[in-house]
Amino acid sequence: MKSLLSIGSIVKIKEVPTRLFIIMGYLPQTENKVYDYSAALYPVGMTNPSGGFVLNQNMIEEVI
Repeated sequence: MKSLLSIGSIVKIKEVPTRLFIIMGYLPQTENKVYDYSAALYPVGMTNPSGGFVLNQNMIEEVI
């Protein structure tokens, strides 16, 4: 298994390089697909109870 980032890590992703995201959890599942991380905008956090973002390791451009 590949090494995962710690919960609370702040990252930039390739698709949205102007925003920062905070890692909130591991292995979220949506519609029969499992991702590496669940995340929220940083420093805003979870503002919508219907969900945050899902990310895979290869989507991360930089760890802050």
